[in-house]
Amino acid sequence: MMVWRLLFGCCLGLLLLSCSEQTSISPVATPFGDLSAITAGSGQIAIFSGMPNPQWLLDADAVAHIQQVIQTATTLNPSTLAEPPGLGFAGMSLELRGAGEPLNVTVFNEAITIRQASTITYLSDPDRVFERWLLANARPQLEPAIYDLAKHNLP
Repeated sequence: MMVWRLLFGCCLGLLLLSCSEQTSISPVATPFGDLSAITAGSGQIAIFSGMPNPQWLLDADAVAHIQQVIQTATTLNPSTLAEPPGLGFAGMSLELRGAGEPLNVTVFNEAITIRQASTITYLSDPDRVFERWLLANARPQLEPAIYDLAKHNLP
C-alpha cells in the first residue's frame, strides 16, 4: 500500500511539474546580446542648459517594458532622424545596466537610438508613444514643475 502511495505521489508531482508555467525570460538575440541580462537602469530628461538634468531610477517593471520595446520596435533609417535642439527639451536618455557593457538609449522625436560600445541601432517610436511612456514612468520621481515643463515640450 505504501509503495502505491509513493508511486502515485511521484506521478502526480511529475504531472504537475510538466504542466507548470515557465516564468523565466527567454534570451532574445539582439545586436546588443541578451536583453534579459539587463537588471537596472536610470533615466534623464535632457531639458536644462547649465543646470543638472532631472534623473530617475527605473524599477524592474520599467526595465522589462523597455526590453520589450527594444525587442519589438522596427528599425529606422538614420537619415530620417531629427537633430535635438541646442536649447530646451531634447528628449530622454537611459542607461541600462546588467552583465557586460551598459546600453545607452536616447529617445527623441519618434526615434530610439541605442548605443553599446561601437554598435549603434536606430528604432522607430511612432507618435512618440515610448517617449511619452518614459515621461509617465519618471513622473513619481520628478518635481511636478519639471514634469509639467517636459510634458509641455513633448508635443
